[in-house]
Amino acid sequence: PNTLSAEGFYELGCFTARQAQALVDYRTRQGGFRSELEWRDCYLIDSALWEQTKPYLRLSPLPKKLVELNSADSLALVALPGIGPRTAHDILLYRERLGGYYSVAQLLDLKVVTEENYRLFCEEFWCDSCKIRKIDINFAPPKELAEHPYITTPRLRRILITRQTKGGWKGLEDFLSDDIFTPEESAKLAPSFQ
Repeated sequence: PNTLSAEGFYELGCFTARQAQALVDYRTRQGGFRSELEWRDCYLIDSALWEQTKPYLRLSPLPKKLVELNSADSLALVALPGIGPRTAHDILLYRERLGGYYSVAQLLDLKVVTEENYRLFCEEFWCDSCKIRKIDINFAPPKELAEHPYITTPRLRRILITRQTKGGWKGLEDFLSDDIFTPEESAKLAPSFQ
C-alpha cells in the first residue's frame, strides 16, 4: 500500500476509482503506512477488505524524511521523538536569537536538551545554512549584537570599542583576527556574521 498508485489500487478490483484516489490522499497525509494496523485502521478499509488483503500485504520501509531545523515549526518539532512542547518552544526561541542554526549540535546549548534526548532526534534534522540571518558586524546596533547568545557583555564592549576606534572591519576574517574571540568562539560565530 505504500507504493501503489491510485490506478494500482483501482486495478485490484477492491476499490472504485474515487476510493483509490482517496486512499492515496490518505496515505500522503499520514506519511505512509508503517504497520499492518495502520492499514487496517484506515477509514477506507472495512473488516472484509482487511481479511481479503491481509495475506498479500507487504509494507516497504518508509524513507526517513528529515526536518530542516531553520524552517521547522513547532508542530514539526513536537512530532519527533524526544521533543515535547517546551523543548520545541526553546528550540525556536534559540533559533531566533542565533539567527539560524548552522549545526544540529547547537541544540546541545539548550538546557532542555539532554544528551539522551539529543541522541533520539539528532538524526532527524538537517540545517540549511543559507537560511541563517546574517548580522553586519560593522553596522549592527549594540542591542542586536547583545541578543546573540554567543556574545557576552565583555565581548560586546570589545566589539563596540574596536569597531569605533578601527572604523570597522573589511571582512569577517579581519574581524576574527582581532583576537576578540578565541578560535573556537570565532568558528561558532562565523556563520552568523558578514
